Amino acid sequence: MKHFVVQRENQIVQQRDIDLVFGPLEANEEILVIDHDDLATMAVEAGLFPSKGQSRRNGLAGPAPHGLHQIGTKKRRFWVWNPVAGDEKVILNPSFDRTLGWFK
Repeated sequence: MKHFVVQRENQIVQQRDIDLVFGPLEANEEILVIDHDDLATMAVEAGLFPSKGQSRRNGLAGPAPHGLHQIGTKKRRFWVWNPVAGDEKVILNPSFDRTLGWFK
């Protein structure tokens, strides 16, 4: 499973903060620090969809939502942590937001 941390040029995310948010990782988990917040690109990199176009058509378009979210399908998911809120509108189909199931 891949985890994404969105890092802006004016806001650097420290490794200790990443460790605090994600905790100890299992062998098959990987954290990617990225400089973009495009949900469609993250979904392709995580293996949810084969292309960005298909990801956008299914409701993952625009920037990642602010905060920590688990996004995906029943079989494939990824965590995204976006510590800074962006100006663009987030387009996230509610059926892909699996965050509440984790924290209940």
